Amino acid sequence: MAGWIEGLSPEQNFQYDMQFSPGYRDWYRGINQEFGGPPNLDAPEYDTRGAWRAGVVPEPYEHAGGRYHWPSGAETLRGDVTFKTPQHPTYWMEQFMRAYGVDPNEASPETLANSLRNPAVPVPGWPQIQPRSSDVMLNRLGGLR
Repeated sequence: MAGWIEGLSPEQNFQYDMQFSPGYRDWYRGINQEFGGPPNLDAPEYDTRGAWRAGVVPEPYEHAGGRYHWPSGAETLRGDVTFKTPQHPTYWMEQFMRAYGVDPNEASPETLANSLRNPAVPVPGWPQIQPRSSDVMLNRLGGLR
């Protein structure tokens, strides 16, 4: 939450932040430009309002071309909270980071190869890897031979 404007409802404050507050605004505008329309703030795969209430602000993510990105979860006063559901296309990445201690985009070829041989993370569609994850892993491993 960037700030609270007295006189506005929680939903109005949320909408205000999405349009005008740094981080939120940048993410919102980026989605709007990239996909030709505003983001679905009610998408069932990600709890955008929950992330906002927890004080999470989207930040540039270098492995997505610097586009603003919401984290999978956060540590709050109520403990660890996950905002992505298992249906989110990159949900597996948070599980990978917990299992291997590294972002899959920054993992060594050995870690990636080990994760493919002995999966500790339920990747949707396993043994088929989601296109984005397979691109990352195969590129890091030197591609198909």
